[in-house]
Amino acid sequence: ASGAVNRLDIPALTALQNTYAEMARKHGGDPNEPFEPTLEEQQLLEAQLRPILAAGPRLVLDPLEWTNPAGRVHANASVSLRDPGDVDDAFLPEVLRQLVDSASLHLSVDRAMVVELFRQVAGGNEDEQEQAGEFGGMLFDQYAEILGGIGLATLSNGTLSLSLEATPGEDRFVLNGDVLTTDQLMILMLGLMLL
Repeated sequence: ASGAVNRLDIPALTALQNTYAEMARKHGGDPNEPFEPTLEEQQLLEAQLRPILAAGPRLVLDPLEWTNPAGRVHANASVSLRDPGDVDDAFLPEVLRQLVDSASLHLSVDRAMVVELFRQVAGGNEDEQEQAGEFGGMLFDQYAEILGGIGLATLSNGTLSLSLEATPGEDRFVLNGDVLTTDQLMILMLGLMLL
């Protein structure tokens, strides 16, 4: 796995961390333990967060690789943030739409890798490994059919893939080559949760 954070305002982040730790101490707790900030404390934390977001921080995970002799799982992801502006009365989806400038996720899983993983985990004799591998393949096939059926992933040559490019502020999501609006994506995700 490899990752990076770009365009991060370190002095502003340090100031925010110090303020949060001081507030935690005033509340009588460990700085690593959550606490309920007062309205004034929330406003102070928000004010100190804005310079961090104004710099447009970008978090990147590229790549995440998991391999075995039969195949691999490969993923990369990124998210670029921005200052969302005034969000006092906004619902969470609207806050996220204003906060996330762009995001991407690309994931691929080889069926052969899953089968081999189940075989390796099973241990035991050859028959037990074979049965475990068949079970892993069956699970892969079931999920591939479900995810492919609702358009969340595609299956090609034994590899299940998902590709998402998002620019929420423009209400644009490209999922496996298909352009969706926020509402369409939410309906798709709701359908996934109901399966």
